[in-house]
Amino acid sequence: MGSHYSHLDLSERRLIEAGLIAGLSVAALASTLGRHRSTVYREIARHFYHTAERDRWGHGYHGYYCVAAHRAAGRRRHGCAKLARNPALLAHVLSKLRSGWSPEQIAVRLKMLDSASHDNL
Repeated sequence: MGSHYSHLDLSERRLIEAGLIAGLSVAALASTLGRHRSTVYREIARHFYHTAERDRWGHGYHGYYCVAAHRAAGRRRHGCAKLARNPALLAHVLSKLRSGWSPEQIAVRLKMLDSASHDNL
């Protein structure tokens, strides 16, 4: 097992789906993937469907679907950093850094300003 964190990719999710269909244990799936078993447990718990919906043949959606799980995981990830999305915030942070402020000082000040703006609403 690796010493660094990495997201599950679609091929690993396909192996999880195939293993669940074959009736493999989560521990066996984890060792096959080279992941900790808690990673596989969390993945299955997070993306296991228990719905009353049915397809056009009357079959219920019940189980782990790798493609749906991969799409949902992608939606949860942020597209880009907050500073990249907000040029005014980036300019403010850069000016404070150039003035000698630490990142921690900037973060605390931004939290104070944010809470003050919410109090005025």
